[in-house]
Amino acid sequence: MPKGLYEIDEESGALKSAEEQPDTSGDYFKSLENWVHINPYILKAGRCSHPKPAGIEEEQLEEYMNGLNEADKPEEKLRSISENAPV
Repeated sequence: MPKGLYEIDEESGALKSAEEQPDTSGDYFKSLENWVHINPYILKAGRCSHPKPAGIEEEQLEEYMNGLNEADKPEEKLRSISENAPV
């Protein structure tokens, strides 16, 4: 997706159309910095987010989720394509 078409809503965390659209004329699409990921990142577990296990106390749940996020970190939406590791 071209950078600047969407933005993340601060309150809900959902994607919304940007109020000010970027100028896409000329050589805008030639640079990798002008492209972002719109789809969710797929984790090593094959999901887009880590599921919260049932039957765990609140304190243990936070520690467990932090461990999962450290081992298999989810990426943010709208991150630049130029940040990808080369294939």
